[in-house]
Amino acid sequence: MLLINSYRLRGVPAVCIIDPITGTKLFERQGFVDAEQLIEDLVPFMDVGPKDPGAGRLAQVMAVKSRQQPAKQQQRGGEAAAHGKHLTEDEQIALGNQDCTDDGQALATLEASDWKLEEAVNLFFASNAGGSGGGGGPPQMQEDEGFQERAPMPAIVDRLVDHPMQFGGRSYAAARGLASSSRAQPAVDAFGNFEAAATNRPGQNPTRSAALSSLFQAPTGLLFHGDFEGAKAHAAQEGKWLMLNVQDKSEFASHRLNRDTWSNGILQEMIKGMLVFFQAQAEEEDGMLLINSYRLRGVPAVCIIDPITGTKLFERQGFVDAEQLIEDLVPFMDVGPKDPGAGRLAQVMAVKSRQQPAKQQQRGGEAAAHGKHLTEDEQIALALAASMEQGTSQAQPSSSPADDGGEDEELDEAAVYAAIEREDQHRALQEQQRAEELARPPPEKVMQDAEARLPAEPDTTDSNACRIAVRLPTGDRAQRRFQKTDSVQVLMDLVLSKVPEAAGGRKFDVVASFPGALPLTDMSASLESAGVANAMLVVKWRD
Repeated sequence: MLLINSYRLRGVPAVCIIDPITGTKLFERQGFVDAEQLIEDLVPFMDVGPKDPGAGRLAQVMAVKSRQQPAKQQQRGGEAAAHGKHLTEDEQIALGNQDCTDDGQALATLEASDWKLEEAVNLFFASNAGGSGGGGGPPQMQEDEGFQERAPMPAIVDRLVDHPMQFGGRSYAAARGLASSSRAQPAVDAFGNFEAAATNRPGQNPTRSAALSSLFQAPTGLLFHGDFEGAKAHAAQEGKWLMLNVQDKSEFASHRLNRDTWSNGILQEMIKGMLVFFQAQAEEEDGMLLINSYRLRGVPAVCIIDPITGTKLFERQGFVDAEQLIEDLVPFMDVGPKDPGAGRLAQVMAVKSRQQPAKQQQRGGEAAAHGKHLTEDEQIALALAASMEQGTSQAQPSSSPADDGGEDEELDEAAVYAAIEREDQHRALQEQQRAEELARPPPEKVMQDAEARLPAEPDTTDSNACRIAVRLPTGDRAQRRFQKTDSVQVLMDLVLSKVPEAAGGRKFDVVASFPGALPLTDMSASLESAGVANAMLVVKWRD
């Protein structure tokens, strides 16, 4: 009823096209509409969307067409009369057509009343009440001398919805740029499990509803079950970072995160090892509070929170691909919130968040000058190096000769021999390394031999297969499937086949991606027993 009044529908059933941004009605058809006719009517809306520049022009065209529609219907009546067709018997009776000898007068009366039969009947009788049209008007009502007209009801202005949680004095819908509504509409999960409702309706398929729900369901196995304060306390106790994901059921990007991002096996292992995962809904009270507290610029949003200080260190809006999110989480792999480097990491992430727009604008010039961009690891390393260099220069004491009166102390004979012995040992070590380098095959040969030693990659349908991703020192990531029973040595061969510097003899370790992980040392252990099946690993240089 509210929609009929709001959009002034002339009858039901009705089919309308509404502009979701302005709320304007652009198209309307009453009664039964044939599919082919409806397809023809919808042609103007195919190439222009509500956010396209041509949307305003389309609205003007449809408004003109809607005003011309009664004239077209009047013209159709004349064409029908020319071909021997007349109005239906119901229309003739409703208009009192027994006193109206031509269809033109009936069509004119319908047009004057906006094609509403009841108003057209009243208009016809009113216009022919005292005329010579042959028929009298409706019977006149006798006036009642004792009748008194009731006074109009006073106007009342009040707020229909008053939610306690506000976004800086605005509602959540207003904060997101949506039109406010006089009725609070509960958020509906478009991909929810409607199996219970479907079983009570004939013709519904509950299996299909359940399958769709399972495809977009939240990652309950990864989530912390409790409130946000409990998740923060648990993360602080475990020494892990807190990852916050605020979703909105009306945004498809939130459902894509559940379907595509949180289902990634490597990301799941990373979350289990180094993060406490908390998910909130924007339309709920706790989600609104989190949006206000951390000043989120949009939803869905993925953030990294320091559970000890409560500071937001990292933020991404909208849909984030799993591989991109893994790249973004790399700085948090080696440092936990309780580690000494946590404060330095917070400073670096704060600088990166402030410099992000400037970096994106400057990348075009850097690409032209250098032919490539700095990776995130290089940016972090440069920031840390600059900070450490500044601190070292401030703390370095001035070098001045000691005030010892100019007297030279006698050198201890044992200290002299010890210095000579250390120098000899250093020289012998250098000669040994030089001999090993001469005896070592070239890096290209080492890379080829390492690649040849890699086992055949199993099929994706193999239940014993696992997928491992290794982040290389160059910033690239090598991904490959192995058997869970393969030894850890295959990971070393994978690194040797991908990194020329490692093939050249530089020592390296392969470490799990969570903070405090120890290097893999038992080369004969299986991938499953070493706990690295379906894991994200990092290659670190020993020197």
